[in-house]
This record gives sequence, structure tokens and C-alpha cells, in this order.
Amino acid sequence: MSSRKKVGVVFYNKSINTGDDVQTVAMMELLQRVGGDIEIVLVDREHLNDESVRVLDGLIVSGWFMTHPLNWPPNNENILYISFHVNSQNGTSEILQAKHAAKNYLQFTPIGCRDISTLKGFESIGVEAYFSGCATLTIEPTNRRLSDGKILAIDPFYKVESDLKYQNWQLKKLLSPEDFARCTLISNDAQKPRSLSSEARLENAKAYLQQIQDSDFIITSRIHAALPAVALGTPVFFIDAGYDRNEKHRDRLEGLIHLFNVIDSSHFALSSRKPWAKACRKLGMHKVFGNAEKTQIMTDAIQNQQRIPIESALLIKTQIEGKVKEFVERIIFD
Repeated sequence: MSSRKKVGVVFYNKSINTGDDVQTVAMMELLQRVGGDIEIVLVDREHLNDESVRVLDGLIVSGWFMTHPLNWPPNNENILYISFHVNSQNGTSEILQAKHAAKNYLQFTPIGCRDISTLKGFESIGVEAYFSGCATLTIEPTNRRLSDGKILAIDPFYKVESDLKYQNWQLKKLLSPEDFARCTLISNDAQKPRSLSSEARLENAKAYLQQIQDSDFIITSRIHAALPAVALGTPVFFIDAGYDRNEKHRDRLEGLIHLFNVIDSSHFALSSRKPWAKACRKLGMHKVFGNAEKTQIMTDAIQNQQRIPIESALLIKTQIEGKVKEFVERIIFD
């Protein structure tokens, strides 16, 4: 029987979003770098209240929470909350951040929040918290980097609810002809992830990260494509369009979006998520109302492959690494 301490890492094998698996990979790799001789145990994000979680020596709660908020709080007496996002949709924040729920966190404070919205939620119920940023900013590049001139567009208009024709039309306007010809369009949403083993899912996530690392730059509207790109040193252009129908869709961005080169919705005619805009897009009216001057300015910026200052990202990385290392050392030497 192994005498190594067991530390739980959040994983959700029913997710179709590669970004969830990327967050798990980030935390596992971080533990492998700073955690010493421990055993990493994957635990189901939606069932942290299970008895199997109680017997772990420690639990790191990070990532997006959650689909089933009634399965809360986690069943463990040694928890590190870091890179923690409380979803403001489907009643999750009303349960996880209710005033009566404050007692669930007091022995684990301060709570490390992935975004400012989550931080404000804890502060509103009197729970000490801080902005930790996201663990995906701790991802380190591999030794292998292929410089084949590829550009990656990863769900560039995810919140716009658009078809492939719309996406290609906008990318052609945004990119030079040469850049469009070497651009590959992919999605964060995996095809059949639920049929895969946890090992296969995590290997797919690592391959996805390698694609990002090997690209000249990426264009995306998904934060868990953009954040790893920052960590891996790949220039990233974040399309901030389609978030206007419901402000709750923006809750995960506050505190992180400044890390990206942002292309806002003013560059894309009729990119609103509201029903009237969607109807106009179906009629092709976005081709009539485009802003050619603004688009050209952004095209020039993309061709220059502008990099953002990395100081903020490095501060987040250092902070998360320090917190995780301290947590694990406390477990090992307890």
C-alpha cells in the first residue's frame, strides 16, 4: 500500500468543453512540479460531497463550478480553494455564495478566486477572498515547438451563435489573404468526449495545448484557449463579441481580459447575441454594415503579432505556484 499523501484534483468527465480538461491538466502538471512525492487523485467536480473525497489528505478546488450546486460543500477537512469560479447562472452562486453558506469556507480562507465576480460574491457574504487568477497561467511550454506558420482560430465567435459561413466571412475580413490561407478553425467543444477514458481526455487536452504552442498566433473567444496561449508565449487576439445579451456571460472575464489583445464587438457588424441581430445575420445584413476602417486597423495589429506585457500573467503564475506548494508541503509534513 502506498504511503504517499493523496491530493484530489477536480475533473469532470461529462464536460464537452476541452477548457475544463485543460484546467485539470494545468493543476496536475503544477502539482507534479512543486508537489513532491504525492499521489494525485482525480475527483468528480459535481460530486465533491461524496464519501470518497473525505478520505483524501487534501483537496484542491479549482475551475468552473458547477452544474449541480446541491452537491455542495466538498467533503474534506483540508481544502485549498484557488482559481475558483462560481457560475452566476442556473442558481449556483445563490447556493454556493449564500450568506448561510459562509460557514463552509471559514476554515479554508482566504479563498482564491479566478475572477473578480467570484471575489465580489465572497466579499458580499463576509468571506475573506482574493483574486488568484487562473491556474492555466501556470502551464509551461514543452521543449518541442513546431514553427510551421499556422494560425489557429478557436471558436472565434463562440458567443455570437453563428454558422461556419459567418465565421469564415468575418475571418476573411479580419485577416490578410495570406494569413487566412494558413488559418485553421477548430472548436473547444470535443466531438465524443464522454466516451473517452480520463487518460484519453487529458492526452487530448495536452495535444490541444501543443497546437496552441505551435501556432504563430491564435484568435479566440474562449478564455481557456486565450489563457494557455498567454502562458505558452503565443500571441492571442480575444474576440469580445456576443456577450451582451446576458451580463452573467461576462462574469468569468473580469480580472482576466486585460491579459489579451482584445477585438471588441464594434469591429463586427450585428455581432450582438440578441434575437434581432441573429435574424439580421441570417439575412446576411452583416455584410452591408461592416466598418472597413476599424477592421483594417485590427488587421494591421494582427499582422504585427502584437504581444501583451506579461508581467501580470507572471505575477498570477508565481502566486498560484506558491500557494499550491505551501498547501502540499503542509500536507506532507503534517
